[in-house]
Amino acid sequence: MLDALQELSELSLALQKADVTLPTARQLDVFTARKCNGGYRYSYACHAVKVDKVFFGITVDEPGCCDREINRAQFYQSLYYSINARLLPAKEHDISNAVAVLDTKRWQKELSPEFGEQ
Repeated sequence: MLDALQELSELSLALQKADVTLPTARQLDVFTARKCNGGYRYSYACHAVKVDKVFFGITVDEPGCCDREINRAQFYQSLYYSINARLLPAKEHDISNAVAVLDTKRWQKELSPEFGEQ
């Protein structure tokens, strides 16, 4: 959760600037990546709870019958959908996809010599 809050904070600060571009605002790839591997703080929290039984100086009790871990993949996917819907409404997806072609970060690094010969 702390990793997600950090990303949301950075996104919020970026959106408050007047010079945010569409590719910058579409930083949701981080949430997609975090579905698989979490983040540094997630790993730290898991280790603290499962091994050390202490998290930032607070003793962690054994989980009760009602306590369970949040499904990381589901959490980040929900976060992705929510933020994506707010940043880019469905009616604007076509223009976003058209502009994405101009983003050099999405271009392939190596092209086949036969590229464009069809």
